Amino acid sequence: ETARVRAAACRYRALNVQAGCQFCGGGFEGELAAGRLSSSSLDQFSCVALAGVVTEYLRFGQAEGGVGDVAQLDSLLRALQFTQKKADGQIRWAVLNVAALLRRHADVHDNLAAAMAAGASVAACVELIEREVAGRADLLAPAADTGSAPAQGPVVSASSAE
Repeated sequence: ETARVRAAACRYRALNVQAGCQFCGGGFEGELAAGRLSSSSLDQFSCVALAGVVTEYLRFGQAEGGVGDVAQLDSLLRALQFTQKKADGQIRWAVLNVAALLRRHADVHDNLAAAMAAGASVAACVELIEREVAGRADLLAPAADTGSAPAQGPVVSASSAE
């Protein structure tokens, strides 16, 4: 069972998300290499993987690149031996969570988009985000109840991913 998780880690170690973005958390890669992925890491990865498609849908009413992003995340969940029902729930939760975050921080997102359109450097964009979210009490506040929940339990492994 651990071998299956490790095989998934080898195959999905550097998932390319829309526009060449990569999820490169060292902790995430370490967890995959060890064959055990915490539910919080999976939740974070799911949100990062789907953020582009959710943003595109909220801004333009459609998402052209989203099918690949959802399929890629779905493949990882299958490699972790999630049932289709559990994988669908994880994807649904991530989409709803990202939408809530984007709506809650729409002003920061708008300012970031304007800075990027003006040709700001990556460092300037990171500085803008840090400056705008500094001191916000709502940054880590839980989103409104969406009726769905993230992956359950502290660790997801081949033996626990029903």
